[in-house]
Amino acid sequence: MAALRTIPLLALVLSAPFSAHAQNAKAVPEAGAPTIGYPTVQAALEALRNKPGVKFRTENGWLIAQDDDEIAVYMFVPKDHPAYPTVIKRSVVNRDGKGYMETNVRCEASKPTCDDLMRHL
Repeated sequence: MAALRTIPLLALVLSAPFSAHAQNAKAVPEAGAPTIGYPTVQAALEALRNKPGVKFRTENGWLIAQDDDEIAVYMFVPKDHPAYPTVIKRSVVNRDGKGYMETNVRCEASKPTCDDLMRHL
């Protein structure tokens, strides 16, 4: 069953690549509480490393954690990226009987750097 959920998740993640087009330079609104399920980027990484079944790989310097139980992919920016430390969580959610891809970010860099990253997702 987990393998069946992996294919749609990967298709959604790969079909929504990071945009290289600059958008409006306005500040990006912030969430009032952590939206990735962990209080910090480091806490997310440690919890995922300790969670059975989570698969890790590296692509273009980004550490990718695939959690099939959660139907989510966590993408950790490389240490040489301006937005380090940041994790982007893309997950499939069910709303009103329909599946949607949701993107949440925990960015611990400066506000302008985080805003720039968000505009390019």
